[in-house]
Amino acid sequence: RVIVQLLGKSDLPQGQEWEIYGKFKKIEKFQYSQIFKAIKTLVITFDIMTLKDLAMLETDDEIVANAGNLMHLYENAVRSKARQPPLEFQKPKEAPKEAPKEEKPVEEEPVAEEAAAEEAPKEEEE
Repeated sequence: RVIVQLLGKSDLPQGQEWEIYGKFKKIEKFQYSQIFKAIKTLVITFDIMTLKDLAMLETDDEIVANAGNLMHLYENAVRSKARQPPLEFQKPKEAPKEAPKEEKPVEEEPVAEEAAAEEAPKEEEE
């Protein structure tokens, strides 16, 4: 309910990140209390699910897509319990895409006989 209220839409696209960055301070203290309980329930429930239950889970894509948001919400919920003000989180900047690196040729290791010959002590001239 909190996310729906923050975004102002009741139909959220499934499996996509919620665009709530910059809105964390708009969440009321009592809502953070609800969020704390909901995330705690989510984690405990997930932990006790059987493999069959996990296979039928339909919201796992949404949880993964919003892992960062859930962590920020949980952190602010903990801060709220400690009577600290919420933090505002910004969407992380995407790292610039690097050009593909050229592959360097791999130098071959010397053959064992050659390596042994190089390591053998040289006889001194008499």
